[in-house]
Amino acid sequence: MAEVEAVQLKEEGNRHFQLQDYKAAIKSYSQALKLTKDKALLATLYRNRAACGLKTESYVQAASDASRAIDINSSDIKALYRRCQALEHLGKLDQAFKDVQRCATLEPRNQNFQETLRRLNTSIQEKLRVQFSTDSRVQKMFEILLDENSEADKREKAANNLIVLGCEEAGAEKIFQSNGVALLLQLLDTKKPELVLAAVRTLSGMCSGHRARATVILHAMRIDRICSLMAVENEEMSLAVCNLLQAIIDSLSGEDKWEHRGKEEALVLDTKKDLKQITSHLLDMLVSKKVSGQGRDQALNLLNKNVPRKDLAIHDNSRTIYVVDNGLRKILKVVGQVPDLPSCLPLTDNTRMLASILINKLYDDLRCDPERDHFRKICEEYITGKFDPQDMDKNLNAIQTVSGILQGPFDLGNQLLGLKGVMEMMVALCGSEREMDQLVAVEALIHASTKLSRATFIITNGVSLLKQIYKTTKNEKIKIRTLVTSDKTILYSVATTLVNCTNSYDVKEVIPELVQLAKFSKQHVPEEHPKDKKDFIDMRVKRLLKAGVISALACMVKADSAILTDQTKELLA
Repeated sequence: MAEVEAVQLKEEGNRHFQLQDYKAAIKSYSQALKLTKDKALLATLYRNRAACGLKTESYVQAASDASRAIDINSSDIKALYRRCQALEHLGKLDQAFKDVQRCATLEPRNQNFQETLRRLNTSIQEKLRVQFSTDSRVQKMFEILLDENSEADKREKAANNLIVLGCEEAGAEKIFQSNGVALLLQLLDTKKPELVLAAVRTLSGMCSGHRARATVILHAMRIDRICSLMAVENEEMSLAVCNLLQAIIDSLSGEDKWEHRGKEEALVLDTKKDLKQITSHLLDMLVSKKVSGQGRDQALNLLNKNVPRKDLAIHDNSRTIYVVDNGLRKILKVVGQVPDLPSCLPLTDNTRMLASILINKLYDDLRCDPERDHFRKICEEYITGKFDPQDMDKNLNAIQTVSGILQGPFDLGNQLLGLKGVMEMMVALCGSEREMDQLVAVEALIHASTKLSRATFIITNGVSLLKQIYKTTKNEKIKIRTLVTSDKTILYSVATTLVNCTNSYDVKEVIPELVQLAKFSKQHVPEEHPKDKKDFIDMRVKRLLKAGVISALACMVKADSAILTDQTKELLA
């Protein structure tokens, strides 16, 4: 009964096909396929559904159905030709050529088969010519770039073309197969910024989504060379090298989710050693005086992005443990830097904050109390090891480190405040005659007093110290920081003053007609104060920025809810 119904559905599908209702035909053929086990009928149904796939431009499905028909009968000439047509549309010319060649062998006098055979042969030859041409173009680009006598505009165009080609999978593979890595390393050796930048960006594209290429490029360039390029003062270069290293990390760790096929699947690459080596070099960059502030920031960015787990459901936090054991002291050194000291590492305005964020992320990634205790002990030993009655600069670094940790994992920072000598050292620094000592002490006191319930020492001793510094110091930056105290009224007053200084309040729209009407009726019309004009406002804003108002605002926002009223929040916003 089922076989009879399958035949009826096939005939129904044929009628739908003749009426060009291909979707209905596909439905009928699909229903029939479920009802029959007759091989001849199965082959016919698959072959017919393949014809529908060609008509609806569902070429993958058409090729699949034709293949099923051919599996039943390898000499099914209609199925062979339909698969040939589908494969041609899919760009698989070599496979399509084999199918039509088989058709022409079975029916040598069929003109349609002979014509398709000739057309596909021509297309394949053209594809090979273009492929050869691509190889030639790659070589030509490198010739132009490596020739010192080349015109500047030609070199720029060749560099841009190389970058674009490296971003495409086919182009990246062509460059790789054409001895491209060695040639790109030659571009790096030129030391010319524009050529080095082009080489780095091309290599970055070649690494993306391809573990084998990324491994070869990492070993060919060497991680120490990559890091030295990232360490330069040039922001554009540093960022480009950071992107290259991120592409390598993504490919080695599988974070790019790229579907590797063919030979790539067969390669068994142990990437753990390479990834650990990259992490180790990034940690070394943090404490090297040869590294620019930009380079240090990029190293911190890479560590922030790639070390702590993104998914806490994953049990393995071995990367974090490795960094805690081998690099936490280096991160603490960055957090403890004081820009005014001669021994200070090159920094940007963001460096210490990025290091604090990394400490916070590492601490959050720990799974148990023993791991947190180990983390805390390293911090305690580092800070107490800095205390030195004979060297005030070391003491300054210690308190700056505590201040930085308070901006990261606050609970840990609060524990460190309880260490013997920490609060006493803050008091001593407040009484120092050096402005940088006062500024570091003030900053630490502000961060420590963010949670009133956890900072009783500061409530009783810190506020009076801050007020004393405010009265005696002539440094505007220190004055602004000392204003951020635990007093509710002062906090609101400071916020109001800052709003007025920067004209941050809502400005009502002036309607000329209403102004004229007010003048006509002899009403008072408020006039803009000369110092409320844009030039004066800009000047005041710049002075506040230079004095450290952003840091002050950040601390004010983090103040305890008991003193941070809704009105103050609105003013700060």
